[in-house]
Amino acid sequence: MRLLLVSTVFILVFLMISIVVTHQTLEHINQFRHQLAVLKDLVNSARWPEAKEHAARLQQEWNQVQDYWDLYIFHNDIENIEIALARLVSFIDSRDMASGLAELAALDMHFSHVYRTEMFNFQNVL
Repeated sequence: MRLLLVSTVFILVFLMISIVVTHQTLEHINQFRHQLAVLKDLVNSARWPEAKEHAARLQQEWNQVQDYWDLYIFHNDIENIEIALARLVSFIDSRDMASGLAELAALDMHFSHVYRTEMFNFQNVL
């Protein structure tokens, strides 16, 4: 009986922690995708100094979150985001609108992929 109680408590604590971590991850992804939309508007209107500043903030926020995500998100997904973000910053520095917009789309796709894989649903459980 005692073993059953301890096991149940352990499973409940594990589930609660999982729910909190998943919620925080999805919130961060939504924030990043919103920032990408703002950055896209800046690039489309050729407001390069503002776009450069916004991209630097995005990269700084990513660096803070990345260390935390390394613990539970596939490293390949994290590397894809890092590479796309580095390319984006480079394209903004060189004021290359077409390539910058392409990297923004790639970054949005990478964040969308992480969102779908981290979201708790029946398909991900199986």
